[in-house]
Amino acid sequence: MVAASLDTIVCQNGLFGYVGHSSELITQAYQSRSLQPSLTASLDATTLPSISELRSLYRDGLLDPEAVIRSVFNRIAQYESIDPSLWISKETLESTLAAAKRLATAYAGKAPPPLFGIPFAVKDNIDVTGVITTVACDSFAYTATSTAPAIQHLLDAGAIYIGKLNLDQFATGLTGCRSPYGTPHSYHSKRHITGGSSSAPAVAVAAGLVSFAIGTDTAGSVRGPAAFNGIVGFKPTKGTISARGAVPACQSLDTLGVLAPSLDDARQVWYVMDQYDHLDPYAKPPSSLPTWMVDYRGFRQGGFTFGTPPDSFLDLCSEKYQQLFKIAVAKLQSCGGTLVDIDYMPFVKAGGLIYGASLIHERLASIGHDFITENIDTFHPVTKTIFEGVLSSDVKAWEVFRDQATQMQCIAATRRTFNKLEDGIDVLVVPSMPCHPTIQEIMDDPIALGSKLGLFTYAANVVDLCGVSINAGWIEDEGARLPFGITFLGDSGYDGKVLDIAAIFESSMK
Repeated sequence: MVAASLDTIVCQNGLFGYVGHSSELITQAYQSRSLQPSLTASLDATTLPSISELRSLYRDGLLDPEAVIRSVFNRIAQYESIDPSLWISKETLESTLAAAKRLATAYAGKAPPPLFGIPFAVKDNIDVTGVITTVACDSFAYTATSTAPAIQHLLDAGAIYIGKLNLDQFATGLTGCRSPYGTPHSYHSKRHITGGSSSAPAVAVAAGLVSFAIGTDTAGSVRGPAAFNGIVGFKPTKGTISARGAVPACQSLDTLGVLAPSLDDARQVWYVMDQYDHLDPYAKPPSSLPTWMVDYRGFRQGGFTFGTPPDSFLDLCSEKYQQLFKIAVAKLQSCGGTLVDIDYMPFVKAGGLIYGASLIHERLASIGHDFITENIDTFHPVTKTIFEGVLSSDVKAWEVFRDQATQMQCIAATRRTFNKLEDGIDVLVVPSMPCHPTIQEIMDDPIALGSKLGLFTYAANVVDLCGVSINAGWIEDEGARLPFGITFLGDSGYDGKVLDIAAIFESSMK
C-alpha cells in the first residue's frame, strides 16, 4: 500500500516510478526549474524566434513573454528610423507588459495555449475593442466596440496584440502607395514598393517586429506583399475564417489572411483562426467543405500534379522573374511534382471580373455609396480617382447578372481543373507577382501598373480558391537583393493540401 503520494513503487522487473496527482508533478517541475542556473535565450537576432521556438523557450523557462515584449518594442523603435510609416496605432509598452504578465500568471503551472506569448499585429481595417479602425481614411475612422472574432480567437489562444498597421486606403490596391499615413517601402529595398493592400503587415513580419500579422485579401492583398517582402502570405478558403469585424472592401471576395515568416508559423496561426462563425453570412459550415484522399506515402514520395500559366502569360513577367519561375518549376518536378497542361482561360476570365466588369461596384456597396459620394474629396488622390471612375461608369442592371453568371461559369470550370476524379491537378502554381516596381514607378503610373500586379492574383478570389505565397528565390536590382515569390493555389477547402505541397518546396529551398 502506498502511504504517501510520492512513495516509490518498485516493480518486479526492477523498474520503479512514483504515484502522485499531476498537479503535484507540475508544481515540482516548476520548482525544480526555478533552481536551475539563470539561463536566457538571446533575442538579438534579426528576426524573432519562430512560434515553435518561442513555445519551447517558454516551456523550458529560458524566456518569458515580458522579455519578448520588451524586445518587440525595442525593435519597433529602432525600425521607425528606417521606415516611420508602418504603424497607425500601437499599444503602450506598459499596457502590453501588463497583458504579458497577466497571461503568464494565468497559466503558471498550467499547460499554455497554442499561441502563448506570441506577439502579433493586425491590418488597420480589422476591429480590436477600444482601438480606432481607420482603414487609412480619417473621415471613415471609428472606435471599435468589439473585437473581430478571428482576432479574439488569437487572443484567447494567448497571442499578445501589439497594434494596427498601415495599408492601402480602404484596402484598395496592390501597391502599398495609397495611404495618407505614409508610403512604406519593401523590407529589402527603400526604393521598391511593399505591395498592398496589406503593406505594413508584410514589412512588420519581414523585419521581425512581430511573429505574425493578420491582413485581408480581396484580390491578392496578402499574397502580393508577402512576395515582395520574402515571407509567407496565406489566403485561406473564404468563409473558413470569420470576416466579421473587418471593414469590407468587396464583401463577397474578402478573406482574412496570415502573414508569417514560415509555412509552419502560418499554419499554427491558421489552426487557431479556423473556426466556424454562424454569424458570418459568408461562412462555410465545416460539413460543406470537401474531404480528399491522401496517399499514405505523402506528396513527396507519392507525388503530386501541378499546372502553370501558359508561356503567353508568363512572358508578361520581368525577365528575371521568368527565369526564377522556370527554376521553381524544375525544382517542383525534382520534388515529386508532375507538370500537367491545363486550360488557363477560366482563370483569365475570372481575373478580368475584378476591375473590368460590374463586380467593382460591390466596393461602393461594401464601403457605403453615400459615404463615398459625401467624402470622396478626403480620399487619397489615387483612391479618389478609382472611385470617381466607378461612380461615373454607366453599368446597366442586366450587366450585373451577366457578370454573376460568368463568375459561376468560371467557378465550375476551375472546379473541373482541380477535380481529381477528372484527372485534375492538385495545385496551380503561378508567380505571385509579375515584377517588382519601384515606388517612383508606381507614382508615375499608379493605376495601370498597379493593375498589372494582379495578373496572377485576381482570379483566386473570384473563383474561391485558397492559396499561399512563399519565397522562391532572389534577384539583384541595382544593388538591392529582392525576393521572388510563387503562389500555390488550390480548390476551395483544400487548404491543407496546398500547405502540404508548398511545404515540400519550402524545405527544398533551405
